[in-house]
This record gives sequence, structure tokens and C-alpha cells, in this order.
Amino acid sequence: MSNLQKKSIFYPILIVLCFSFCLIGCNLLIRDESNPAESYPMEYEVMDMSRIEDFTIAKEMWDLHPTAMTEGELTLFTGLTNCKTVEIDRIQWVDREITIYLKGSRRVIPEVYRPRFKLLLKGINPYEKNKYTIHVKTNYPEFRLPLNLEDALSLIRKEFPIGNVTPSETKLFLRNNTLFWNLHFDTIVQEDDESPVVSLSAIIDVTNKNITHLEKTNISSKIDDGEIIGLIDDDSILFLSPEGELSMYSIPRKEILKLQYRLQQWDLSLSDPERDMLYLYSSELPHRILSVNANHQVKEYDLGECPPPFLLTVDHQGQLYFATYTGESALWKMGARGPELIQTFAHKLLDLRIHKNCFLMVWERNGNREIIKYDTDFRPVYIDRGTSPRFLDEHSFVYLKDPWQDKEQQFMIYSLQSGLRSKIIDGPFTRLTQWKAGEVQLEKDNGRINSIWTFQGSALSFIGNVPSRRPFYLHDHNVILAHIPSEKKEKPQIFLLRLP
Repeated sequence: MSNLQKKSIFYPILIVLCFSFCLIGCNLLIRDESNPAESYPMEYEVMDMSRIEDFTIAKEMWDLHPTAMTEGELTLFTGLTNCKTVEIDRIQWVDREITIYLKGSRRVIPEVYRPRFKLLLKGINPYEKNKYTIHVKTNYPEFRLPLNLEDALSLIRKEFPIGNVTPSETKLFLRNNTLFWNLHFDTIVQEDDESPVVSLSAIIDVTNKNITHLEKTNISSKIDDGEIIGLIDDDSILFLSPEGELSMYSIPRKEILKLQYRLQQWDLSLSDPERDMLYLYSSELPHRILSVNANHQVKEYDLGECPPPFLLTVDHQGQLYFATYTGESALWKMGARGPELIQTFAHKLLDLRIHKNCFLMVWERNGNREIIKYDTDFRPVYIDRGTSPRFLDEHSFVYLKDPWQDKEQQFMIYSLQSGLRSKIIDGPFTRLTQWKAGEVQLEKDNGRINSIWTFQGSALSFIGNVPSRRPFYLHDHNVILAHIPSEKKEKPQIFLLRLP
């Protein structure tokens, strides 16, 4: 066969092959463009799953925090459900679209809650979280709220004057396929001299938007007329009757004991429950400090020629200290033979706390309050602007940091070991007091009402609302003792409030 014949056969075959490849290529391009991108399984770890009863957040909410260059911790709040268990079925993603599939159990419970997941997502860029979109798909129906919490509170306010207080307990439950709010208020103030504080419970139909049950319970009982001076121990208080008699009230025994000691007023008091003691100074007795213990004993400490004290404190061993001011501040220790001068200072001392070899002092300087730490040689270490330092233990103390520039007042904790300070919560708070070691009481004055919190360990707990400027919360008995004024009665009254 000649070369010309070979070429005449080869060229048609070559043309057919080229045309076939073109068709195949065109078919591949058309198929790629018409099909959406496929999603892929995402690698993840479930760090935690919990039920929360926060019904104020949106249906779904999430936040992502970097833990490594290609890993992030995802906190995810999902919709309301009453499934007994909810778990992650799988997570798929494509580009920056993440879809989380949830699987709920067929078994249900009466309570409605919001699942919260903490997940470790791998293979992502956690530093560009704003570029991600997260979708949640469930195999169970989620509940909607035709009546939100604020609207439910408005219904209660029309029936009972609860003011702007928030519930101490908030729950949603399902009964006969109907959702109900179950709201409880530990302390509600009312205009009633015999029962000034009550607890309140309300059940509200979410669908029909009406109250189906409203019940109030009196939790306040009058102890006596008078004004509380302070706590002697975890079981008893010292108070002054309108007739000027020093008296004790025992909570377990529900008894009043008069101490046969009379005063018309008192200026300073200091509770030392660790040693079942209370110290008291009155300008009626300008040269004496009184102590009262749990055994009903009253002891007098002679101040000699010392000026009148304006501040009392004790150290971890129960040693009594006091401060005076006559143009300069003076710190004294009550010794066996009388007062002993420890140190004088040029500035006005506002507060003082002592634990072992650590002295915490609050000074007023140029209109500012400053917390300064001293050792036994009185070498100063500046801590912060603020007031009311209170020791939690030998390693840390808390205080109220004063507002500064555009920042609000803050409740802070300071480590004596590391020198680091950390914010616990924003204020404002009116007062920070301490009745027992390791626990402090925070108060916020809302006009006639005082709101109370306690802080112990690392937990901040709301206690209740009381119409009193000096409430005393006793953790062991879960009661509040308070002097509650009355417009109808001239004599002050002392009430005990039993919390749920």
C-alpha cells in the first residue's frame, strides 16, 4: 500500500477520534457545572451536652473560639425540645456551609429545655468565624413560644405587683400537648405590715396567654420591735430594742433573751462568727468597746485616753484592732493591758481587713479610693481603685472596683499568690459585707428594695429582694434577717424571712 493510501485512511480515523474526545470533554464539563458541590463529613468531638433553661436567647445561636490553627470550640444552642436525649448524628460541610444533624430520642419528658453543645470542630479556620454559616437539622419537632417570658411577666404584673423583679425559677413544661410557663419568685415585697415579703408561684398557658394558677405564700415572720446590730454566730443576732435593751434572738430556739444592758444608740459593730462574737462601740460609752458572745456574756474593753474609734476589725486569730482619726489615722491593737499603737498614717483610712501577715487598707487620696496591701513591716503594694476588700481565704480576696472612665463598677477577685486580678461580674453594687469565712454578701440598692447575692468558692448566687437597707443572709439556715420599716408603725420591726 502506498504512502498516499495510508494517509487517506489515517486522516479520517484521526478526525473521528478528535471529534469523540471533544464530545467526551463537553459532556464532562456540562456534568460538572450542573451538579452542586458535594458535602463531606466533618471531623469533630463532642466535649459536652447539657440542658439549659434560658428561654430568652434566639432559636439557634452559636459561637466559635479558636483552640488551634485548624480547630475551634463551637458552643451551640439549639431549639426547644422535650426529647429525653438529644445527640449529634453527623456533621457535613461544603466550603463554609456547616450542617449539624441532631437526633432526638422517641422518649419524651414533661420539661421543655434548650440543648447546648460544646463541640471541637477540626479542619476549619476558626479565625474567620464570620465567614461560616451553620445550619441545624433535627429529626424531631421544635417548640415555638407564642408567649415569651417578658409577656408572661406582664400578665402577672396585671394581677399582682411584682415590680421589675425576675423569677428565681423559670421552667417550661408540656401537659396535654399544651405548653405552660412555671414561674416562681422567692421574695416579693408587698404593702402589708404583717407579711411584708411573700413568695409567688404562677402557671401560664403559653397558647391561650392566660394565668391558670397564681399562689402567694407568706415567708416573713416578725421577731420583735427593734434594729439589728449584727450577727453573733450562725444561729443568733444581737439587736437593740426601742426601749434601749440589748437583746439576742436564737433562730433554732426561736427565743429572745434580754442581756440586762442598756444603750440608746450604737455607732460601730463588727461580727466575728468564727469565734461566736460581736463587737460594739457606742458614743454613749466613749471610752469602751463592748463584746457579746454566744453565751450571753458582755465584756467591756477600756480605751483609756484613745480618741473614739471609727473602724473595728479582727484578724484570723480573733485579735481586735481599731482605728482612730485626729488629723491622721492611727491603727491600734487591743492588748491585754489596753490599747497598743501599731502605726500612724497621713491619709484618712476608710476600711481595714487583716489576715495573718497581710493588711488590706482602703485610703482616700485626692478624691479617689485606693486599696493598698501591707505586710507586717507596712511596705505598701498598690492593688486597685476600689473599696470593701474581704478575704475569701489566705490566698485571695474580693473587692468592689470603683468605676473608671467609661467602665462600670466591677466585683473583682485578687490572687495574693500570683498578683492577678479578675472580674467576676459588672456592678453596680451598693455594699459588700462578710458574715462568715469564705463567703461574702453583695447588695444592690434599688430604692426601697435591696437585692442580695452571695459569693462562695467561684459561685455567685442570687438570694432575693428585701425592703431593708441592712439585710443579713444566714446560709446555714437559708433565712434572711432584716429590719423592715413601716409607714404605719413608728417602731422599727425585725423580720425573719424563710427562703424555699
